[in-house]
Order: sequence, then C-alpha cells, then structure tokens
Amino acid sequence: MATQSSPLHIVLFPFLAHGHLLPMADVARIFALHGVKCTILTTRGNVTYIETTIEQTNEYLKSKNEPSHMPISISLIHFPSAEIGLPEGIENASASSSREIQQKFFQGLFLLEKPFEQKLKEINPDAFVSDTFFAWSANVSARTSIPRLVFNGTGLLAHCGQDVVCEILESLPDDVDKFVIPGLPHQFEMHRSQHLFTLKNKHILSAIKRNSEMDARSYGVIVNSFLDLEADYVVHWRDVVRRKAWLVGPVALCNEKGIEKSSRGGATTSIGIEELLHWLDSKHTGTVVYICFGSIANLNTS
Repeated sequence: MATQSSPLHIVLFPFLAHGHLLPMADVARIFALHGVKCTILTTRGNVTYIETTIEQTNEYLKSKNEPSHMPISISLIHFPSAEIGLPEGIENASASSSREIQQKFFQGLFLLEKPFEQKLKEINPDAFVSDTFFAWSANVSARTSIPRLVFNGTGLLAHCGQDVVCEILESLPDDVDKFVIPGLPHQFEMHRSQHLFTLKNKHILSAIKRNSEMDARSYGVIVNSFLDLEADYVVHWRDVVRRKAWLVGPVALCNEKGIEKSSRGGATTSIGIEELLHWLDSKHTGTVVYICFGSIANLNTS
C-alpha cells in the first residue's frame, strides 16, 4: 500500500467508448491533483481520444510545481481484433457500424480479462477503477486482492433505481406498460418503452443484473455527481443500499481552459471554443437544449 515515500497508485480502466474514456480521464486528473499516481489502461486505438487531455493535465500539474503531483501515464493493453474476426483498428464502440461488428466488439471486451489481470500484476497498484461494463474485473480483483472501484458516469439516482427497475420488468405482465419505481425518496413513473428490455433483449437485462451483482462485490462506486444535486440519494445509498460511494463530479468541470474543453475526444471543434461560447451566450436562458445519444447510437437524417 501507499506510504510517505510511495504515493497511492491507482489504475483506471475505462470502457472503450468516448462517453466513458473522457470522464475517466477527468477522474484521473482529479486524483492526480490530490497527489495520486494514476495510470490509465486502454488499447492503442483509443489513446488518441484521451492523449491530448492527459498531456494538458500533465502540463498543468507541472506548472503547479507541487512535489506531490505526479504525471498521469498511459499503459496499453492489446485488443484481440484478430481473435474475434474484426479488422485492425476497430477498438471503440463508436466504430461498431453494424450489429455483427458490435457483437464481435463486445465479445472482444470479454477476452480482455486475462491480459488485464496480467497488466495489474505487472503494475501492482494499490487499487483500480474499472467501468461497470467490465463486470469480470470484480473476479480479477478477487484473484489479485487489488480493490476494485466502479465507475460508469451516471448519477446516484440511476444507481439506486437500476436494480429495482430490473426486478419490476422481469415480473411485469406483457399487457402492462406504466409502473411506479418503489422504495426511492421520490416517486417515479416509467413506461416499459423507456427501457431497453422492452425490445425483448433479455440478454441486456441479464447483463445489467450481472454488472450490478459484480459492482456490489466491489469496494465501492465513484459517482459523477455532487451532494447538492442528489442529497436524498446519498442518504438512500448509505442507509438502504448500504454500499460505499464517493461523489467526485461533475468531473468535466476540472477542465477550465477553453483549449481543454474544445480538444476533448481527439480533435478540436470545427468552430472554435470562443465562437461557440459567444453563440451560446447570445441565446436566451432556457432556449438551448443539449442532447447526447451516447457513443454507440447511429442516427440517420430520415
């Protein structure tokens, strides 16, 4: 474990999609600013999405001239493209252009378990943070005795309600659409159509349940939220769910400079951050809506 001469060392292993890589890089920045030695583990094809953010973070850490600040490093893990019949370079969820490629991509994620375990043994960190989609990493934690922390970027409300919704959907009659989520600090109504399980993809529900079970076996969860936003759910998580949680968000706010905001994801925005901010500031309050469909959504113009 970490000592006065050996800082706390944490490995971060994000899911291979933009919406998971970038927040995890932000978590690494937050940790590093608190004197934690951070190593981000990813594949070669995903380095381009985070390397600028990491370089900017390391420059900022160096400018602070604090002896406790250590640069964030990136360590590579091989993605098994050949083993699963994928062309080289398809290592990110956004590159899954068809259902067949998407299925092979997710198959490849399961094959990362052994190389991930080997990397952990080589690096020998004090703990690691892995995405909830890498549920198998809980088994790696048990085998290596290296504590696992979970991160998936959602707020605590989603964490609190996920298991309950899955249980309801399993027993909900086919002719019932609307239901109430019980047991939460506030009342929420949902429609079956608002959940992926409505598509009869039972493997999705099974995967969600498996991830949740593995997360419960882990040391705790890191949440991209903050107390004033979800105070009731912090209490619910502590007193009802009874698991450890650390709220460290919104993690994106650690990027303060315009260049840090505009160069995320491996490329700068086409119009420049100053022009974009000027456009946003010119709009009346409540007239701009931001919509994100995630890394895997493929939309057409029809």
